[in-house]
Amino acid sequence: MKRLSDSIAEDILAMITIEKKFQPGDQLPNEIDLSSELNVSRTTLREAIRILVTNGILEIKRGRGTFVKKDIDKRHNMQKFNDLSNAIIDAKDLYEIRLIFEPEAAYYATKRASDTELNRILNYGKQIEQKINEKKDRTDVEQKFHRAIAKATHNEFIDRLMPVVFQAINKGVILSQKS
Repeated sequence: MKRLSDSIAEDILAMITIEKKFQPGDQLPNEIDLSSELNVSRTTLREAIRILVTNGILEIKRGRGTFVKKDIDKRHNMQKFNDLSNAIIDAKDLYEIRLIFEPEAAYYATKRASDTELNRILNYGKQIEQKINEKKDRTDVEQKFHRAIAKATHNEFIDRLMPVVFQAINKGVILSQKS
């Protein structure tokens, strides 16, 4: 079974390479904020950061913080998904893949999730409900919700495919707004 720190390191890497939340040279949020966003302890976050430092993705500048290295090779880290991430998005195709993918991911998550993972999923569900009631944008928390489900499947492929699906959704939404 994969350690939580490895999984969190992969989440941070996805934030850099897929979600483009952090660009090369960007400083990561402080430990308290980032551990809260990722819903993990600061100890787990520190271990995940150490993994990414060791792999040449992040660098720690004493007294200044943790930064995304300027010279990382994103293509090397993302080569497995290159063809998928550059695919032309068709709304019908995207809808179909979600109908196939998401219910099965949820099924395996219910079978395999730890109590901590289930609590995280339920917490995100409550946040989504609150955003709906307040008529606020829930995109970010919905993605966290689906990411938490993917992680809880304990299936490496599902866990790695989920960010690609989100990228396609985001790309599809942006393309439909331009039309």
